[in-house]
Amino acid sequence: GHALAALLVLAIAGYALKVSQDTYLQQGRMLAINRAHDLRQEVTTDLERIDLAMRHVALANLREAADPEAQRRLIEESLQEHMTLVPEVTHLRQTDAEGVVRFQGGDRTSIGQSLHDDPLFIQARGGHDDGLLVGEPHFDKTLGRWQLPLAHRVEDHAGRFQGIVVGFLDLVHFDRMIDRRRLSPADSLALRSTQLTLLSRQTGRDEQAQPIGTRRASPAFTEALKTAPLSGEFTARNVFDGVE
Repeated sequence: GHALAALLVLAIAGYALKVSQDTYLQQGRMLAINRAHDLRQEVTTDLERIDLAMRHVALANLREAADPEAQRRLIEESLQEHMTLVPEVTHLRQTDAEGVVRFQGGDRTSIGQSLHDDPLFIQARGGHDDGLLVGEPHFDKTLGRWQLPLAHRVEDHAGRFQGIVVGFLDLVHFDRMIDRRRLSPADSLALRSTQLTLLSRQTGRDEQAQPIGTRRASPAFTEALKTAPLSGEFTARNVFDGVE
């Protein structure tokens, strides 16, 4: 009788622990999903705002001007105006159809620079995408920080390619977004490009700076992404710190 009572107590305790663990995991799952959704919405809204500013510059090319000099002033005034509306985007400028920078929103140090071989220029020239083009991040040694190139295709009235409006977004901008969210020591929140390049990652722990620019990812993550590219979930240990 005593043995059966002890087994019953153990069974009840085990069941209670299992229910407690399942509840804890479900809460963690929902928290992760909600945080990812919130960050996605904020990033999307920000990129849409930048896209709108670049789109307005592209449309300035379609306005009538008395002569080439007046056309140049019109486009550069539009670049300067929209630099104030999206201050997080630096080095805003526009190329011609050959990839040569002809218009500059701020200082004119980039005038004459060729972007003919730039991946975003090649992408814009070869397609008819009317949305914001997002490149892969690169480290600017002069400034000492990571930047994300952004561009918008420029067309004439007939839809022919005329160049790109291009600028750079400092990745610290995404760090600030994540910093606004309170993370516990077991939490992490990351943003990656479509090529899985790490753009930003913050945790609730004191640790070394995250390896921005790496494409290391857990196999479970890459498999989940193939199965459901737009949204989904997986369980794995993080490749950077081993936290589940």
